[in-house]
Amino acid sequence: MSDGQLARAIRHGVDRNGHILPFMLLALGPMSDDDLTAVVSYLRSRPGVRQQNGPEAWGFMAKALSGSFTPRPGPFPAAVP
Repeated sequence: MSDGQLARAIRHGVDRNGHILPFMLLALGPMSDDDLTAVVSYLRSRPGVRQQNGPEAWGFMAKALSGSFTPRPGPFPAAVP
C-alpha cells in the first residue's frame, strides 16, 4: 500500500479497492496535513507483523452501524387454528 493510499484510508475512509471504511472515519475524524504525514511516517517506521487472520465475525451492533445488516428470518411457525 502506498503512502497516498494509506493517507486516503485514514482521511477519507476509503480502502485501496474503493470500499468504504466507516469505522476509520468515526475513529479518527478530521486531521491536518502535518498530523496525517506524522501518522503515515510513524506507521512506516514500525516493522510489519505477519499474522493469520480468521474470517471477520461482526456482531449485530457493528453490522447495524455499518449498514451491512441483512436479516435472515428463520422458518415461520405453523399457523394456529
